Amino acid sequence: MKIKPYPFPQQKIDAWIASICNDFTGDKKWLKAYLTATYWRTLGDYAAIQPIVNPKDSILEIAGTPPLLGCALQESFPEATFEICDIDTSAYDAFLQKHAIAQSSSSDIQEGILSTKKETYDVVICCELIEHLSGNILKALDAITRKVSPQGYLYITTPDLRSYAGLFAIFVKGSGLASKPRESVRQQYEKAIKPPFFFGHVREFTNKEVIDLVKSFGFEWVRTYEQPLSYRKPFLKLFSNHVQCAIEHLFPSLSLMKKYLFKKNAQQD
Repeated sequence: MKIKPYPFPQQKIDAWIASICNDFTGDKKWLKAYLTATYWRTLGDYAAIQPIVNPKDSILEIAGTPPLLGCALQESFPEATFEICDIDTSAYDAFLQKHAIAQSSSSDIQEGILSTKKETYDVVICCELIEHLSGNILKALDAITRKVSPQGYLYITTPDLRSYAGLFAIFVKGSGLASKPRESVRQQYEKAIKPPFFFGHVREFTNKEVIDLVKSFGFEWVRTYEQPLSYRKPFLKLFSNHVQCAIEHLFPSLSLMKKYLFKKNAQQD
């Protein structure tokens, strides 16, 4: 299913980005550039998640910094409870406290440990995380899926290896990373040597692999969303990126960014 970013007014998006950056204690210039370049993906996530959220749901976003998606969801669901869990959320302390978003830090997810305020949540969001996992992904997914309440929802996004970008990476660049065809395997692992000490893209998956993997934890696949590359993306500098953009809009199933919605079976823990 092709998804379009939710049409929040640009003025509101800019205000959210400015607010997050103002309270950020790290490199504000880098953060603003990152959010300006990627907010279109985040608003696509909102468009996918918004229909399944109830007004007073509990929502956990894993790897949820910077908290732009939290801003959008909180705007629409002021009575819902939000929590963001990441390796280190301290750089966003002021913003999260100001907006009453609970925060927790957990660096042991690859060992099957995910420390959060509550045991389970109605909606668990996991955007662009699984491609960074260098350890046993079964342990990580076990920890993640246990945080979903029975009949609750799990939302996962990750690059699709079986996309136009993936085919380009394999056959033109000789790379197994659809989203990082110009970077080496060594570069992905070296990213864990310096702060914030997490790996680059270690492994990217096909649509089928993601669905089969999550279903094996007692989940029902609801749907897959495709989000074509945005024409407004600031770093469309290479001709190959423009070709990718055009192909994804003509054939959404070949889009790089895939977004998966799953529902937990009632009999699961």
